[in-house]
Amino acid sequence: MTKDLRQFVYLDSLAVQSLLASLNIPVTEEAREVTEESYQGGGSAGAKGSVNVPGFGELGGNIDLSGSKTGSEILETTKRINDQYHFSQLYQKVEQRDDFVRLPEERPEDTQNTLSFDNGQIIEVEGMAKTDPFYRMLNVASVFADISGVDIDKDQVQDARESIYGEEIGLVVETSKGDYSYAMSMNKDSLWIDDPRREFLGTRSYTVLGRVEEIVPPNKEWDYIDLLRVAGTVLSEDSIDSFRELGSEFVDLLDGFEQDIPLPDLGGVSVEDLQGDNEPPTKQSTISVDLEDKALSVGGVAVIIQPIAIYW
Repeated sequence: MTKDLRQFVYLDSLAVQSLLASLNIPVTEEAREVTEESYQGGGSAGAKGSVNVPGFGELGGNIDLSGSKTGSEILETTKRINDQYHFSQLYQKVEQRDDFVRLPEERPEDTQNTLSFDNGQIIEVEGMAKTDPFYRMLNVASVFADISGVDIDKDQVQDARESIYGEEIGLVVETSKGDYSYAMSMNKDSLWIDDPRREFLGTRSYTVLGRVEEIVPPNKEWDYIDLLRVAGTVLSEDSIDSFRELGSEFVDLLDGFEQDIPLPDLGGVSVEDLQGDNEPPTKQSTISVDLEDKALSVGGVAVIIQPIAIYW
């Protein structure tokens, strides 16, 4: 697969435009004209117009909007095409200037064999990305809440996730060498995925382009949860440790959780049994939680990144 083939799951378009401007590269505004036509009685809608995208030419013609909420989906798609084009401009420029380091292969180290980065250094790191176990557990709980017979309040799970994580989601990338962690905080508004619950589970390799914010030394920790990172600016380290301990105890309670739920019993079920309104018989099955990684924070040495783009 060519390195230029990217499927984005995160892109900070404002950061891309800001960096392009700092390199004296003009950010071209796309020409967009979309008009909606509604047809009474037919139940269909269409959009006519053209979209001029630098590097891609003109996208236009009649576009069927049947089943679409509004023509805003077309505009959002157009914006993302342009954001991706601007990112390609930025990537090519920093690559030409040799302004970024590819990790872990080109990891810079000083004479003491410790990480050495300039503040704001652009880096590209590839590895397995995951969120913290508590966030993943809330995501799993919200998925299971849709299953009939599981006693989980989906609204309560959603409220807990929103109140704890707000607009930021912590993410850590572990590289193939595994001796350093690369941590970052993602803004939800810059995610390019409809359902983040199914991303960043530590099962897929991603590439992150971003800027180095700081290096966490061996005796310090970086918290996945934004609430703790903000609180750490005014609270003592002992107070933050107490909150971390409380969170760890809660994760320990989740680990090993078991519940019996009714699942379809398809053994011996015939096709006739599944026809019409008939439902297959069920049997009680036990689901249990097994958390291998319970850490709610990342210990040093870790590189804290301000992510610009995440893709695979």
